[in-house]
Amino acid sequence: MEALERTRVGPFSLENSISLDEIKKNVEAQNLSGMLLASSLLVKHLPEIHLEESQLTALCLGQKLKSERPELGLFRVMNAQGRLCAIVENMPEGILKPRKVFGIEGMV
Repeated sequence: MEALERTRVGPFSLENSISLDEIKKNVEAQNLSGMLLASSLLVKHLPEIHLEESQLTALCLGQKLKSERPELGLFRVMNAQGRLCAIVENMPEGILKPRKVFGIEGMV
């Protein structure tokens, strides 16, 4: 084998990629828009939870929330604008525990 080319990593394929030459040209031209995918795509495989604005604010400040969901495990929390706000874990005790919060500014 002379070469090995990775054509896919998880949900991402070469169609989603940018060549190193393109990146270099864009950086030199100070044109960085469109070079990065939304962070929410990294956790698209996780089920989504919708929260009220007050709950979202509390969660983004690191507070645990009561949960009525029967499913356990990790979930992604998106705001009304479709931006990834947090990754939470639904615990057996009926609590949503923040695992990773991406900040409160501009979230609600």
